[in-house]
Amino acid sequence: MANYLRKLDRGFLLVSHDRAFLDGCVDHHILALNQTGPELVRGTFSTWFRDKEDRDRGEQAKNEKLKGDIRRLEQAANQTSVWSDMVEKIKHSTRNSSLRPERGFIGHKSA
Repeated sequence: MANYLRKLDRGFLLVSHDRAFLDGCVDHHILALNQTGPELVRGTFSTWFRDKEDRDRGEQAKNEKLKGDIRRLEQAANQTSVWSDMVEKIKHSTRNSSLRPERGFIGHKSA
């Protein structure tokens, strides 16, 4: 069957889970229907699959880096929030007025 399909001059649509069969039938182009749209790839199914795995690994690495950036930014936001709350408490404290900082400067910095 693979030899017959390979000899066809026209394109054809082939759906199969058998990778060896797909490689045996296809030697020029693969039209992959992805979630983002169709993709035309030169080569065999194995070529397309290797490229897809490489792209998936790259996307996974990018995703992990973004997750790290998000964690770092959340930590910075939390630290800034704690610092701002502490400054606001000191600014409005009625105890020991000699330790109370000047409100305008601290308010401007915390804003």
